Amino acid sequence: MGYDEWNCPQCTFLHKFPGQRCHMCGSSRVTKEQMRNFVLGKKIDKSSIGSCTDKTTASSSNAKIESNEDGSKKRPIDVDSDDENVVCSSKVAKAKSPTQPQRHNIIEPIQRNPNFFIANDNESKRFIIYMAVREHDPSFSAGLAKCRAAYQDDEVNSCLQFDGTRHITMFDGYLTNEQARNLSYKYNRFENSIFHPIKLKIDGWMPWDAGCYLKIKPNGEKMLEAILKKIDGFPDPIRQSLQKNGLAKNGVFKFPCNHLSLYRSRPNVDRSKMKKSFGEIRKALANHDWGYVEGVGIRIKVMGEPYSDYKVIAGI
Repeated sequence: MGYDEWNCPQCTFLHKFPGQRCHMCGSSRVTKEQMRNFVLGKKIDKSSIGSCTDKTTASSSNAKIESNEDGSKKRPIDVDSDDENVVCSSKVAKAKSPTQPQRHNIIEPIQRNPNFFIANDNESKRFIIYMAVREHDPSFSAGLAKCRAAYQDDEVNSCLQFDGTRHITMFDGYLTNEQARNLSYKYNRFENSIFHPIKLKIDGWMPWDAGCYLKIKPNGEKMLEAILKKIDGFPDPIRQSLQKNGLAKNGVFKFPCNHLSLYRSRPNVDRSKMKKSFGEIRKALANHDWGYVEGVGIRIKVMGEPYSDYKVIAGI
């Protein structure tokens, strides 16, 4: 008596079950009732398993057997038994197991430093307001893997935006600490004071050679602009500019809303080498479908400070 293994259709474990071997094919034979009890988790009476020889004899005449080129017999490819209680595990193995979803890493935005706060004073600093994103689309994960495989160089890899910090910048400009501290999101009566995540689809690369920047599709860009306009507390020049139809660059502030940075040149790197490397990465993934990222939170931080030092305006 040996042990056979198969994938249980009720869970993800490989199970073992004692069963006598068929003398012809070597497969384990158990009754349908025993198999059903096993799947349902019921106790199985091992002593009730009958003689393999008797059951094999009953069905051996119906087994379709092919011969190898050297004349030796192959294992049966099918068993047509008249005994409804007989199940050959070779048949069970042919049964389709439930399709398991492809596993990939889900990358959440970095968590906030609990000791961080924005001072309540009038010191002016360069702030960015950005949409923190969750990366759980397999297409996006596959794109990241292809980027890393396309150009394996430590200096180039240092320019890849760290996991958990990739984001979409919505505002870039100068604010006082007090102004930044007092920004808030204006929920409407349908939102019930909850920021609902938004799906932001990717539309290939931006045509910029300074790095590798993913383009947000126009409908996603419009959603981000609409969200930015719902932030309350901006000083008048910024608020007035937000009300215009076009959110173009300004001498003091800008409202990008249109890209997600993957690779950016860093200080103390060979910029000409980076420019060439970035071009090769963009070329290698020119036809890749990046899918989407999920915008889960509006955050504000000082430019150049750690990504864990931020204030949440809405969401997480």
